Amino acid sequence: MTRASDIGKGRPLGGWFFFVFKVVLWTAIAYSFTANVEIYHHQPRLAGVAYGVNTFLTGSILIAIGRFILILIYRRRNKKNNRVRGNYILGINQIATILNIVFAILGLMMAFGINPKEFLSSITIVAMAIALLFRDYITNMISGLLIMFCDQFTIGDTVRIDGHQGTIMHITLPHIMVKNVADDVVLIPNSTPFTTISCSRSLHNSWKFP
Repeated sequence: MTRASDIGKGRPLGGWFFFVFKVVLWTAIAYSFTANVEIYHHQPRLAGVAYGVNTFLTGSILIAIGRFILILIYRRRNKKNNRVRGNYILGINQIATILNIVFAILGLMMAFGINPKEFLSSITIVAMAIALLFRDYITNMISGLLIMFCDQFTIGDTVRIDGHQGTIMHITLPHIMVKNVADDVVLIPNSTPFTTISCSRSLHNSWKFP
């Protein structure tokens, strides 16, 4: 069973190597902007790819550093806490993933010579339609982030949500994964605890969300 205290418990060795690789690659590209100006001037497509990769690496490195600092501060503040709750770290990891995807999209747009501002302006109506179409999914994502940054329950807790009782196995952006007594994994939408009576036996309390 995954425990809350295991979430985000340090980066694996491969993760640190990947971070160092990104820093080295970012440094090399940044240096090439000043050392090979003429090459980029004569090859605009190569320049676009370089700027796109540089944009993604800049964002990814800053996100990784920010994630590390926030998790370090959280662990130091909760070092003496007998019950370590991993929701905060889980939420930070999810936000970091979303931001990395955003910078990856920006990098691809720059690599293909697409102006992000003009692109966003041209698809405003389409974006609104997509938002309406995936309204429930977006609601569950927002609810998932709220759950990750609250202290009501976490992975490993025994809970009862909307009639479903079991142990929380994982919390994703759209769902809470609860394993019941029959060893079935039930996917409960993250918005459900905010509209129904929910109980956490691990915390010996219950609540009702308005």
